[in-house]
Amino acid sequence: PAGHGLHADVEVTFAALARAAAYARARGVGVRLLTCEFAGEARIRRPAAFEPVANLTRHAFEAYELGRRGVAERRLPFVTEIFENAYRETEGARFLGYTNADIAVQEDFYVKAAAYAKASDAFVINRVEVDDKDANGRPYGPADLETLYALGRKRPQRHAGYDCFFWRRDRTPLVSLFVRNVFVGYPPVGRHVMEALRCVFGTKYREIRGAHHTFHLGDRNGGWSQHGQYEHMNRRAARLAP
Repeated sequence: PAGHGLHADVEVTFAALARAAAYARARGVGVRLLTCEFAGEARIRRPAAFEPVANLTRHAFEAYELGRRGVAERRLPFVTEIFENAYRETEGARFLGYTNADIAVQEDFYVKAAAYAKASDAFVINRVEVDDKDANGRPYGPADLETLYALGRKRPQRHAGYDCFFWRRDRTPLVSLFVRNVFVGYPPVGRHVMEALRCVFGTKYREIRGAHHTFHLGDRNGGWSQHGQYEHMNRRAARLAP
């Protein structure tokens, strides 16, 4: 929602994804941009290119009864429900992709992803971290995409985490089984999704490091240390998953 610390990042993400999708379609690569959210949730304004799918229905605070532990409520959805919503809406598609909401992409992102999909059944792309403000301290926004593209191509890819995933759509039910009960927003969700893809696809899985396809504004994350019980429950759910 507006006012959240990652609000500017998400606006840049939406703008970059919409532009990358248009770039890909003009070159014969079909792309659909899907979003899902909780009913009544405050929304960040997004381009018309995004298609809303079924509303989310479950979140970690309620499912794990975290209110009993005195934890502040955060409506963090389960990865499985996001994947299943996308699966139902995309009959006929070969691949599904999932990116964190604060991960922006280069203009040719989907063209590059389509090329990787010809050789792999699943892959993850690691991000480049770029400045979140210009030299005068002004935060970057959607109007600064050209500058951010240049920074994303220039800066080294060093981040070791996982936040952008692609896989063969027809294997989504199995992928969802491996990630059930793990939710977004706290570790180890990225690594757990990566390990699920690696387990399901074996030698047809690929990890793409050192490239310059995605970028993140700054080096901060979602304020994990502020809500330790969420991370504790997510790590526990990951350990208990198949």
